[in-house]
Amino acid sequence: MKKGQIFYDIGCGDGRIVRTAVKEYQVKGTGIDINPLLIWLAKFLAKTKKVKNVEFITKNIFDVDLRQVDVLYIFLMPKFIEKIFPKLKKELKKGALVISHGFTVEGLKKNLIHKIDHTPFPTYFYRV
Repeated sequence: MKKGQIFYDIGCGDGRIVRTAVKEYQVKGTGIDINPLLIWLAKFLAKTKKVKNVEFITKNIFDVDLRQVDVLYIFLMPKFIEKIFPKLKKELKKGALVISHGFTVEGLKKNLIHKIDHTPFPTYFYRV
């Protein structure tokens, strides 16, 4: 990742991944989750840890515009990845990086550029 890129974490939970990306790589981070309690916690943690250049949004992923995203991080179950894939294919710009922790993105298998074998979950990197 490069400084200033747009980083989205969909299904961000408490926001730890997007906070880390913002701190380590100076990207502009957005965490999105449908659960308002998790978004509240993510905002609280970002504020207490003094993480700037990050926002958290309570929203359904199907209502989020992904056209500006440079790096998309997902840690979602395979059935949900399959369900959102048409949206990713339609909206992500050419050259965007998709990082999928845990599970492959079947529709992007030919675009796999790197894989990190972790226990219990590997991480897959795809270039759109």
